[in-house]
Amino acid sequence: MRDFMTILLTCSGAMSAIILLYLAFTPLLAKHYSAGGLYYAWLVLAAGLVIPFRPRMWPAVIRDGNQVGTILKSPVPISDVGAWTGNMATLPINTETSVTPLSLPSASPGMQWWQLTAIVWLAGLILTLACQGIKHRRFVKMTNRWSDAVAEKWALQLL
Repeated sequence: MRDFMTILLTCSGAMSAIILLYLAFTPLLAKHYSAGGLYYAWLVLAAGLVIPFRPRMWPAVIRDGNQVGTILKSPVPISDVGAWTGNMATLPINTETSVTPLSLPSASPGMQWWQLTAIVWLAGLILTLACQGIKHRRFVKMTNRWSDAVAEKWALQLL
């Protein structure tokens, strides 16, 4: 769940930045593109928010001082990879060059940041679904109240 929340936050933050840029450039784009083109751009942005997962990219090829086109080296030596059990605390850390990971404050001593984020995300999801369900129910009630039964056979066949 922690990995899911990390990916969700990362992708949502990136898509939010892209949406803000799109909003900033919309007046300029409206002069050159039709309303339909702008609509489809919004559709792509909405799909990016709904589907938060992106394909994995190959490792970046960087220039090293001695070699051209070497792949970024792992911070853990290859000989120590076999000792890794999945817990970051068991990895050997070189204190001279290592960077400490970002630690966010937790809401309570027993709750991790990703658990709090998951609770807020799920609460927002449930609230959004409830609001949309209420709106749909009101719409159905209104259409049932103001609708008339179709009596003509030709109209029913056409529909």
